[in-house]
Amino acid sequence: MEGALVFTSRLTSSCSGRSCIKCQVTQGSAPPLNCGVRRQTERRGVIELAQVLEQMIGVLADSGDTFWSGAIGNDLALLRKGDAYGAERFLTYFGGMGSINDVWLCEMNGHSVPKTREGQINAEFHALRERAWQLARAVVPDAV
Repeated sequence: MEGALVFTSRLTSSCSGRSCIKCQVTQGSAPPLNCGVRRQTERRGVIELAQVLEQMIGVLADSGDTFWSGAIGNDLALLRKGDAYGAERFLTYFGGMGSINDVWLCEMNGHSVPKTREGQINAEFHALRERAWQLARAVVPDAV
């Protein structure tokens, strides 16, 4: 299609080590250099990651958590700006004592989670956390 605008994105790294999703628009019939299915897949992965992070924030905020919901919210804001550092930083929350892997939403830990729904809410959070980790690894495969 002659004269059409074409949008593509690509993951780049700066000398500071931060990854960023760069967007490129071209006009005409020639595609941008290095254009391909991988770019579309990366963009879809970022969009899906953002959606899962939103769901995680919802579960955490509904449970009265402010620490993890705030940290993930900051990462989500970066992703929405096209900065893949949000995914890279999210991956640093995994592993070690006090990591996001240790989160258990319950009254005993100061959360507003009814005892009768504790298992269900934590199962939902666990599934979202695992999916977000997979998506973030796909967005920045060389991170962590």
